[in-house]
Amino acid sequence: GSGTQTNGVTTASPNNIYYRRQVAHFVYTKAEINAAGKNIGDTIKAIGFYVASKSLYDIPGYTIQMKHTTRSNVSNSLGTTGWTTVKNPFTFAQTTGEWNMIVLDQPFVWDGTNNLAIQICWSQVQPNWDPSGQVYVFSSNRGYRYRRDDNSGSICGQNPGTRINIKPQIRIKFKDYTTWRGTVSTDWFDPANWDAGVPTKDFDAFISASAPNMPVISGSGAVCQNLSVRSGASLTISGTDSLTIYGNYNNQGAFTANNSTLVFRGNTTSTFDVAGTHTLYNMSVLKAKGVIVQSGTVNIQNNLTIRAAVLNTGNAITLLSNAGGDARIPRIGNSCKYVLTMNDSWGDGWNGGFLTLFVDGAEEGRYMAKTYQTIDTLYIPDGSTFYLTYTSGSYENENSYTLKDPSGTTVYSDGPNPTTGTVYSATSACSFINPISGTITVQRYIDAGATNWRFLTTPVQGTVLEDWDDDFVTSGFPGTDFPNWPSVTNPWASMYFYDETVPGPQNNGFTAPSSTSAPVSPGTGVWVWCGDTITGTQPFTIDVTGAPNVGPINLPVSYTNTGDPDDGWSMVGNPYPCEIDWDSPNWTKTNINSAIYIWNPDLQQFSSYVAGIGTNGGSRFIASSQAFWVQTNGASPQLTANEFVKTTTPANFIRQNTANIAQIVISGGNGSDETAIRIDNDNATLNFDANLDAQKMYSTSNVPSIATEMSNIDYSVNSIPFNQSLTIPVKVLTQSSGIYTLTFNNMDAFENASCITLVDNFTGQTKNLKSVNTYTFYLSDTTTSARFTLQIGAPVLANINQPTCQNTFDGSVNINIGYQGASTYELFDDENNLLTSTNDSTGNITFNNLSEGTYIVNISVSGCGAYTDTLVVLGSNSVYAKFDIPTDTIHANKNVTIINQTQNATSYLWNFGDGNQSTDATPVHSYTNTGNYTITLTAENQNCTDNVSQTITVIDDATTSVSENNLNKDVETYFNDNDLIIKNNKATYTAVIILDVNGKEVYRSNIQNKLAVNTAKWSSGTYLVKFTDKANNRSFTKKIIKP
Repeated sequence: GSGTQTNGVTTASPNNIYYRRQVAHFVYTKAEINAAGKNIGDTIKAIGFYVASKSLYDIPGYTIQMKHTTRSNVSNSLGTTGWTTVKNPFTFAQTTGEWNMIVLDQPFVWDGTNNLAIQICWSQVQPNWDPSGQVYVFSSNRGYRYRRDDNSGSICGQNPGTRINIKPQIRIKFKDYTTWRGTVSTDWFDPANWDAGVPTKDFDAFISASAPNMPVISGSGAVCQNLSVRSGASLTISGTDSLTIYGNYNNQGAFTANNSTLVFRGNTTSTFDVAGTHTLYNMSVLKAKGVIVQSGTVNIQNNLTIRAAVLNTGNAITLLSNAGGDARIPRIGNSCKYVLTMNDSWGDGWNGGFLTLFVDGAEEGRYMAKTYQTIDTLYIPDGSTFYLTYTSGSYENENSYTLKDPSGTTVYSDGPNPTTGTVYSATSACSFINPISGTITVQRYIDAGATNWRFLTTPVQGTVLEDWDDDFVTSGFPGTDFPNWPSVTNPWASMYFYDETVPGPQNNGFTAPSSTSAPVSPGTGVWVWCGDTITGTQPFTIDVTGAPNVGPINLPVSYTNTGDPDDGWSMVGNPYPCEIDWDSPNWTKTNINSAIYIWNPDLQQFSSYVAGIGTNGGSRFIASSQAFWVQTNGASPQLTANEFVKTTTPANFIRQNTANIAQIVISGGNGSDETAIRIDNDNATLNFDANLDAQKMYSTSNVPSIATEMSNIDYSVNSIPFNQSLTIPVKVLTQSSGIYTLTFNNMDAFENASCITLVDNFTGQTKNLKSVNTYTFYLSDTTTSARFTLQIGAPVLANINQPTCQNTFDGSVNINIGYQGASTYELFDDENNLLTSTNDSTGNITFNNLSEGTYIVNISVSGCGAYTDTLVVLGSNSVYAKFDIPTDTIHANKNVTIINQTQNATSYLWNFGDGNQSTDATPVHSYTNTGNYTITLTAENQNCTDNVSQTITVIDDATTSVSENNLNKDVETYFNDNDLIIKNNKATYTAVIILDVNGKEVYRSNIQNKLAVNTAKWSSGTYLVKFTDKANNRSFTKKIIKP
């Protein structure tokens, strides 16, 4: 059976105690058992019923018997003989909301040929009867036959006499496990490959080495209870598919993960046992009682996810790192404990009503009162969105419930007669509790390149410098490989901590460790010289082992105010075995500048990042084991990370490009460097902005450096407003004199700038950066001041003084380029005809005597380049006269249809060309005589006038009648319900336009032979259908009336 139909609370079923005793017969046919997946005879070990609502009282003397039968239903009694007692009398104490499996005392061998008959019976329920006890049932003709009464003793052995057309849904358990045979293929989901069908979450899976094909999971939905892969056997999961395990994982064979996920769910503690080293791509622990790693070594290639769960690592888990990426522990969803108390005033549990919990959109469980009161604990991952729904049953006036949050506060309650549907939703929140016990090993891959300084930190607890000593050569202090190198009197330390409290320039704060036993506390940065050779490095991997850093962590920052601009520098590190997002809103940042700085050993430059902008590859994403610089700016600074700042975005230092960023790159010699200028008129100032700017940290290597300079501060990212002319010094430095090149990218960020010029302060040369984007020059290693100046003219402002009317020449345009220098201004019309040209050096001119129209302004600034803009000039009070006559041929003595389409007029004068006039907005006029007439409209308001004319032909009525008769044969119009049918019988016309009585167009289409126009939304009334043929200059208008 299937579905959620239940018996009524007074209807007989295997757990209903409306009467105190019951005996019942029911049959499951061979066809039904076969359809459920069992096709051969086998031994039945257990049966179960899905208890939707338990009986108020436990059922004593509950007995189960079975036998074979050829009957397909219980239209007649199955008799009292031939039964085998498979479950001796016991007290049936049910659990609501799940399958209640009953293990048989005497397993029954079903022959696979006959139907299966079942008899259940019990003794008198104490202390009384009750309208309670419901199981899932399904419709079945004469499916359940019963006898029941309130007498004492047992009713077993009596013949049932009453029958009903339902039958209990049943779960029949033949085996505890299914064994992989693999005789058909490698397909996990093919039942023919298993001896007892495809595993379910309640069914163990056993894979032996003797199968001809080993299983491959390709597709979604693979589950099992316990999984056992024997020695010599293997399991493969294809692509990004997954396997969900509700019990234990034991793999003594091989496992191929690809990009898959091994998921642990359920209500028990799972054990993880493997032989040797087992490599997983993703492992997700999603069960409150968690997973214990008991044997073997587990390597994780991508994500180790822990949500509302616990994990005992067995000190055997390694997060791998290689050229392909880094494994991580993403945000840990700590379990928040909510308490759901459900009450039933009658005491028999809810009669079909239940609550459903959804977490992050997925159903997590159903809950209901099972007695007078049932208390369930809901474990919800911290930060998850969850909601409760209520579904009603019977006797709703008995039901009520209360939900309390982790602090014990009641956040919702309802009942009696609870509201149905979604009743409560929230985002879970609670204090963090570390769910991981045991240690892990975290690797960090270092790519090939220079042996150089690197910023490192540790993602685990208990790290000391000695833990890195086996990964690369160290020197200069006790415990290192070469403590006295190059000499006892002057050892060279290859590792440094940083002390912010040391006064003076930033470099003064580096302090050498006292020994390799010095601890590296969570969030502490270390400046390390490392590589696998002296001159260069091939890829190598560092690793540390310890309990992973999780939960809130205060990074070690301080602020010592000595009045020096270098006060407040702190070398901190990403404390987690996972990338973090510097821009996450979940940081606690107090008196911290927004910029971060990371040494890029490949470029031998500092990468900087602030508010969406990076230089030299700087990014908001910071890799695991990566240290970085921050600068504090006030007393008692605080920098606190938590699980919510984690990200699964790889920290590959990719710069984010945005349209309002200009970039200058210097290249040459042994490397390159870059600086960025951000345009932000809303938030930036011309001074240092702690939330938008990044100071320049200069490289000490033999590479060029570049920075912009303002207010005695050197910037790698300089955020400024652009609402005036700007003069920005540009500093370039090098340790090797030679030829270098500046490259200017995206200078269009200075939108509408009249002038963008680079001035070489040494040679006096200027370059128009609107026409060139590179400049090559000689740079001396003695240069210390700003070599260049970037001159940017203010945004060009065009103020339009509108002409009075569309045909007056009293308009003007004022152009202000914010730059004083020889300039040429040219004004063109929209057909590119030169109207006027003038030279000016004030930066402010006006073009006068302009009428309405579109103009093009070209500005050429000496030594600075050209600027072009298009201006649309409109009259302030312009009148636009316009009218339409649907047809240019009309009947004598019949009214002309005139549609006035004039804009912005207050008065009208119509001249009909026959000596008659009208001042109506929409006049009505007819002609007595035939001939050609010109209708002229003069439209006015208080300031402006406009006129327009149209010629029509008037023909006499007799001629028109013949013509119209012919035209009516050419076209037909009629209504068919809401469809207007238009027939163009001789294809005389090519287009149709339909107007309402106000001249508003409601429909337009080309036409060939026939159109059907849906007029359901049109108002009833008169419409004009205009037929046109532009090729032959013909038109015809027909009036229709929509009923």
